[in-house]
Amino acid sequence: MPKAIAAMILIFTYILGASATIAQDTSDIDHLSMQEFVDKLLAEALSDEEATRYISDWNNNQKVQFLTLVAQRRGLSVPSQVADVALREGRSFATALSAATHIPATTYSEGTIHESYHVVSTVCDGDPNDSEILFVYNAVPNNLSGMRWFNPYISVRVIFSTLYNGRLLVTPVAAGTKTGMCIGDNGVNLAGGVDFIAAWQKLKP
Repeated sequence: MPKAIAAMILIFTYILGASATIAQDTSDIDHLSMQEFVDKLLAEALSDEEATRYISDWNNNQKVQFLTLVAQRRGLSVPSQVADVALREGRSFATALSAATHIPATTYSEGTIHESYHVVSTVCDGDPNDSEILFVYNAVPNNLSGMRWFNPYISVRVIFSTLYNGRLLVTPVAAGTKTGMCIGDNGVNLAGGVDFIAAWQKLKP
């Protein structure tokens, strides 16, 4: 067999093998159980692409199952109740204050700022019987729709995607001199707790 043909066969065989390996790696995420997915997610052992693929077509029951398992891992009391309430909070945020805006995430940390302080609020979603955590940032809310939120943890991004479709509520506070980011208290607890979110949840003005 001529050397050129032999070389072509080797190259073709290599390409086929590499393609099969990539396909196998991509499809591995589909074979995870929900518990295995949660374990990998909370260990920060998944990429954005893998996580997005896994959760892309979840129905409400799957969301409840996922959040219940997360609540169990976080040691939260009555995990199924936490999951159910957190999802209802997420739905109520969709019809929140008229002055508020829902903003998507950014994958870039450049230009982002840490919160200045946070308080418990009962007005973020217009329901006085429900509590949220209001994270306040030193950013004048001149262009709320142009703002973005950032968190380096894939687990937080997936939990907020599940609860709020990845869009968090920002609103003018402090007489319009600062920007507040509203997140349901159950959502905050599922994502790691108030102190954890305060340390890592950033805003890009």
